[in-house]
Amino acid sequence: PVRNRDKIIGLIQLNARRKGRFSPVVMGYLEEIANQLGLSLMQKRYEEALAESEQNFRTFAEEFTQGIMINEKGVQPIIYANKALLALFDMKSMDEFASRPYQERYTEDSVAFLEERRLRDQNGLPNPDEFELKIKKQDGSVRIVELTNREIIWNGENKRLTIFEDVTEQRHLE
Repeated sequence: PVRNRDKIIGLIQLNARRKGRFSPVVMGYLEEIANQLGLSLMQKRYEEALAESEQNFRTFAEEFTQGIMINEKGVQPIIYANKALLALFDMKSMDEFASRPYQERYTEDSVAFLEERRLRDQNGLPNPDEFELKIKKQDGSVRIVELTNREIIWNGENKRLTIFEDVTEQRHLE
């Protein structure tokens, strides 16, 4: 049997016309080879499952209709931004988005609010997880967005996940 720990995941069968063709030493080698094959097969299955899981996350994040951003606590550096977030800010790429100072992406009052949040973070004071900001698009128009923050673990480190939802039309109707 080909095993991974106590689980049989396959079988190697060798037949000989003569009885006793395979000595106990040869059988020991063959069993060790089968065990190594079992480890290799399971490793391959784990890698395939991980790749599928990563692809599922990428698909989810890129097709999500709200903007998603992952960054250090504070405002920068930005680690990840999905397509919806880039579209919200009229940006074409993550590099373009991340290279622009946040002060250029938000209105003056929103920049002041973000600075206050940053100072509260630095001093270990609580901040609301949900709030509104006004963003500036490339064409100069202003949009109102609701943000929801959550602390997450990303690559083994604490990061901030922020969801952006454009609520401009709702606020104008109110």
